[in-house]
Amino acid sequence: MKLFRQSLFLLNVIAVIAVMSSAEDLYSQKVNFGFKAGPDVSGISAGEFNPYFREESRLGFGIFGFCDLLNNKYISAGAEAGFIQKGFKYSIISFDDSGEINTDNSVSTGFNYLDLSVYIKFIYRQKGVSPFFSLTPVAGVYLGYTQTSEVPLDSIGVITNNYIFDSLKTVSFGIKFGIGAEFNKLIKNMPVLFEIRYNPDFIFSYNKYSVQMKNRVIEFNAGIKF
Repeated sequence: MKLFRQSLFLLNVIAVIAVMSSAEDLYSQKVNFGFKAGPDVSGISAGEFNPYFREESRLGFGIFGFCDLLNNKYISAGAEAGFIQKGFKYSIISFDDSGEINTDNSVSTGFNYLDLSVYIKFIYRQKGVSPFFSLTPVAGVYLGYTQTSEVPLDSIGVITNNYIFDSLKTVSFGIKFGIGAEFNKLIKNMPVLFEIRYNPDFIFSYNKYSVQMKNRVIEFNAGIKF
């Protein structure tokens, strides 16, 4: 499975690079390229989850490259590829004989994804600041997970985590709703953009044995176009 994921990752990167490299030949208009990155706040939408877990959000990050393939006065559309870290934090709660909380161990789990997407941006172009709203259908390729814990997990916890998190669906689908603005005069001939995007997944990344998990992320990105 690991080799399959690595091979799929490489093939998708090659495909995106090929599309971006040939884009200017396929369209007569100017193509804009850019990069953006920033922190994110992620969590999970859970159906039925173990009552001895308390879920919390966690901080991650994302980095993306993109190209505008279509530009007119009010609309911009293109393709985007990047890396994003999703995930969640949870507290493992145990009780003593009197029912009082005995331990409360916080565990942070990051899910690493390759993001491949297309987007359409509705933009109000101005000389100084151009605000926009964007819709970005996205496919995420799961690359594995990382985990840190305040207290070492016992053997049952390690086995359970390995079983669940190694079994997440290889491909997820969702959509990103974004708002932001392009600042055209901060750097000469190089628009600077800031955006906030909300990305809920459409499908559960895990759905077995009364455990359901579906990713959700809020991104805060800053970048440049050239």
